[in-house]
Amino acid sequence: FSKLGQTWWLNFRKRQEKNITIQPADSVVRGRTACVRTEAVDQFFRLLNSVTNTHGLRDKPHQIYSCSETSFQLGRKK
Repeated sequence: FSKLGQTWWLNFRKRQEKNITIQPADSVVRGRTACVRTEAVDQFFRLLNSVTNTHGLRDKPHQIYSCSETSFQLGRKK
C-alpha cells in the first residue's frame, strides 16, 4: 500500500457522497473523552492483567466475554 495523498479525503468524499454523511461529534462522546485520564486507563489495564493472570485466562481467551450494562455478548456476529 502507498501513503494517502493530500487530496485523498476530497476524492473519497466525491466518490462516496451518496453513501456517507459527516456529522458533528455527539456531546456525550466528547464528555466521555474529556473524562478519560491516563491514570484511569493504566489502572484498568493493571487490574485486567491481574485478573487474567489470577484466573489463568491468558491461555483461555475463549472464556473471556464482553459485558456492559446494556448487553451481554456470547459470540460474534459475522
